[in-house]
Amino acid sequence: MKKFEQLRRQIRKVLASAGVTLEDLLATLPEARERVYARHYGKKKTNVASRRRAPGKGEKSKS
Repeated sequence: MKKFEQLRRQIRKVLASAGVTLEDLLATLPEARERVYARHYGKKKTNVASRRRAPGKGEKSKS
């Protein structure tokens, strides 16, 4: 865990010095997710909203 904390601090420092905010980083996630999916499955994801899983035990439906 100590190594993870060191790496986390280093990454945070580098991103802060480059002026990258948490919001900037989070905004890149959908595109990054698409690239990883395409690389792994060789195609682009289809409409994600239509394929969401049903709520499990203890979860409420969003309807």
